[in-house]
Amino acid sequence: VSAFVDAKRDNAELSRALREPLLELDKRDLVREGIDAVAARLLQLIARMHPDLAPERQRIMAFLLVSSVEAPVIAALDDQPHLLADPDFVAELTAMAEAH
Repeated sequence: VSAFVDAKRDNAELSRALREPLLELDKRDLVREGIDAVAARLLQLIARMHPDLAPERQRIMAFLLVSSVEAPVIAALDDQPHLLADPDFVAELTAMAEAH
């Protein structure tokens, strides 16, 4: 979680600058590929931690975890960029992910 927040904070200007051109070019697939790659790695961990769950349930968990961390980071980037440097913000995101 903190590595993701750090990367977004350190590349905030680039992220903002690329958002609109990517949307205009309909490059959502490029962004989705990155998210899917993170979810795939997370899925491996979830499968080891919850072997009793059906594979589809594990995929849903991975998707929700990635999305639940990504959304507030993107919102902070747009509306409250100072949060990306706030250790409490990272701690809350981490606690949310760990609680799941």
